[in-house]
Amino acid sequence: MLLKHRLAITGLFFFLSTSFVFGESSYGNPVDGRTYLTNGEFKTYSPEGQNFAKNEKVTISNVRLLTGEPDLKERVLVEELDSFIKSAENEAHAILAKNIAPARVLLQFNCQPNHHVVQIASQGSAQEAVLHELYDKTKALTPLKTSGEVIFQVEFNVSP
Repeated sequence: MLLKHRLAITGLFFFLSTSFVFGESSYGNPVDGRTYLTNGEFKTYSPEGQNFAKNEKVTISNVRLLTGEPDLKERVLVEELDSFIKSAENEAHAILAKNIAPARVLLQFNCQPNHHVVQIASQGSAQEAVLHELYDKTKALTPLKTSGEVIFQVEFNVSP
């Protein structure tokens, strides 16, 4: 089952069916150890009002945009970002469902024109083979159409 989220960005309802959680101007990133700063706000969105099946093995905890809102609006179309995140989500759901123990997986994309870099961090008992497959599949996704750097994270909860 595909998760539906809605992301709000400056009055536009953005992709999947999620609601705004909080904004901030700096973020200490556990994936790459960097502190991100922006003149605007970083936005984190979490699923709201979702009716997850009790046997749903993989759910999205949140999506965090690490590119500040002013830069994001200049670099990427909402529809393009939506499509890319949905593609990544589809790959992640199928792969993470193979994990045999509970885990939290943070998938980070650093998207540039014509390519993207994938980084993964996890807590709990994420299997190395599952994480490698997730990396390979998400690295092979068609790049996000962007005119400059766009960085975001998708956090998944795995409950076998």
